[in-house]
Order: sequence, then structure tokens, then C-alpha cells
Amino acid sequence: MQEIQDRPQAGDQQPPPVASSERTDISSSKSNSSSSGAPVAPQGRKNVLSPEPISPSTGVPVAPEGRSVLRSPFSVLQTPAAALTLGTLIRRGAAYLTRHGVPAAEAPTQAEILAEEATGFTRGKLLLHQADIPDTAVVDRLREMLVRVAKGEPLQYVVGHWPFCGAELKVAPCALIPRPETEGLVERILRHPVWRTARFAADIGTGTGAIAIALALAAKAEHRPVEIHAIDLSPEALNLARNNAVDNGVKDLVFCDEGNGASGLAQGRYDFIVSNPPYIASADVDALPPLIRDREPRLALDGGPDGLDVLRQIILDATQALRPGGRLFLEIGEDQGLSVRRLLERAGYGDVVVARDLAGHDRYAEGSLP
Repeated sequence: MQEIQDRPQAGDQQPPPVASSERTDISSSKSNSSSSGAPVAPQGRKNVLSPEPISPSTGVPVAPEGRSVLRSPFSVLQTPAAALTLGTLIRRGAAYLTRHGVPAAEAPTQAEILAEEATGFTRGKLLLHQADIPDTAVVDRLREMLVRVAKGEPLQYVVGHWPFCGAELKVAPCALIPRPETEGLVERILRHPVWRTARFAADIGTGTGAIAIALALAAKAEHRPVEIHAIDLSPEALNLARNNAVDNGVKDLVFCDEGNGASGLAQGRYDFIVSNPPYIASADVDALPPLIRDREPRLALDGGPDGLDVLRQIILDATQALRPGGRLFLEIGEDQGLSVRRLLERAGYGDVVVARDLAGHDRYAEGSLP
């Protein structure tokens, strides 16, 4: 569970843009005037989300004193000749997200991802159609998604699906959003000798099914019948994982079961067990950015007073479920390397390894039974 940087929600107060050395904000065009001299919206902008008057100097809505405006990033013009191109919509969408707290370095990519979802284009095709003028349905869909992100909803939940290790996963608020650090955990398993002979594996706290499905896809590509048990406490998350297994063509390799950790697994059966468990201390969960704390399931975040409650239990229970020589793979918090190493060694694991993620933080721990 990566503790990612949050962006503030767009509510009553409009957050300032976040500076970036990589990308700059794209300013709105200047306003024009009508023949009567009254100010009008800049070409290509119709403020459909706000009835406030337009400022003649800035071309943006003017809110009543004491209230800020969550305005639309763009709108459909009434004549095709004045309509906005796809490229312009994406640039305006990125600027809109930046104005509402999305880091300036991330906003262009997020706007492109939302445009892909609205148009159905791949990234490459999106680039080829920058000069096209989208129809009303596409523009309305893109606008709706931009507003949701601007209000603080995670991009992944807005889009509804997310890539992970070659799989395309449905995501929903009942399960943690898959993150790149967890892809590193999968890669460690696939590089370890235990993978080459594994027949039975378990993924504890499966959530979307990301780890189990990624491993199943690797096994399928190698034409190996690895049976992977995906365990979770949440019925909603298990349903999501089942659907993802079906969608990715591995329903015959991934078996989803409701359970509490590794305690219900068959004794001495598994070649390896993997888990990305809740490992954030309870007090730290309360202090997380709202984008994580208020949007992702606390059950998948809260690891108890010291963040180690679930890890302790999995480490102990896995000693009963693993076969001799079986290996346990864990994702951990960046300040937990030494503590988890001691837990593994005290439980009887050998060949204990604590490894770092690409950011240089302790993120993975593993050990084998004698």
C-alpha cells in the first residue's frame, strides 16, 4: 500500500495550483465582448456548471463574495466551426485539474487517461486524433469525469479499471487501488526459484485479485497449472476479484475464498504465500491524505496500533500452511523492515530478506520454512 501524495478536494475553497518543474499550467484564453459591450465567455467556453457572471478581464466566472466556483473545464459550442478539438479539450482539462489541486506534473496524464476512457481510444490513437472534434456525448462524458476527479475522487475509481502487471482490473471503493510497489512484489516471486516448481499458492488479502491474477497470467503463459487461492475478509472485494479473474481469462487458476488471513488454509500444502496486508498504524491512517483515508477501504489500510497486527498473524499462520521449504512473500511499510525481519526469524523462517522498492524504501520481506 503506497502512501501516495494526495490532492485536496475541490469544495468551498478552490486550492491553488501545485508548482512543478516538469510541466506548467495552461492558462485560459482571454475573454471577448459581445456587440452590446457585455462580457462573454472566451471562445470555446460556456459555463454550464455555474450561472455566475463572467469577468471581462479574466473570462472566468465571478463568484459571490465569500464563495468560490467549481466551474466546468469546457463546454460544447453551438456551431461545429467553433467547437473544440480533442487536443484542446485535453489541455483545458489538465489546466482545470491543476486549478483544483491535482499536481501540475500529474494533471496532463490524468486528463489524457480520462480522454481515453471517454473516447475509447488507446493512447496512441488519442495522439493521432488531437485535431478531431468530438461529439457531444464524448465531451459530456469527459466533463463529468473531470469534475469527479476535481472533487477529490481517485482517478482509478472514476475510470473504473486499472492496469497491473499486464492484467486489466476493475477497481471499486471496496478494494485497495493496485499500486506499482505491489507489482514489484509480484516480480520478486516470479524471479525466485520457488516459482519454477510451485503448484499451490495463496494470496492473503487479495482485494481486486491483482497479485493472484498477475501470477495466474504468468503461469498460463508458461503453460503451468498453478492453483492460486485468493483470500479476503470482504465479500464485495471477493466478488470483484472473481470478476477480474473471469475477465482476464484465469478463472480456472484463481479460487476466491472468504477468510481471515492464512488461518483457514490447508496445513502444509502451499509452495508459497504472498500478502500485501494492512500495515499502516491506526493513528497514521487517521492522518493520511483524504484521497486515501476517505476513499479507500480502511480494512485494507489499518494494521493496528503499530501497523504490525496483521503481519504478525500472517507470519505465524503461514508456518502451518506452507510446506517444508515453502516461502512467504510480504509487502511492508517503509519503516518496518527491521521489525518484520525479527518477526520472521522468531517464527522460524530462514533465508530472510528485506528488500527495497524503486524509491529506495524497505518494501518487501520474505523468508522460507526449513
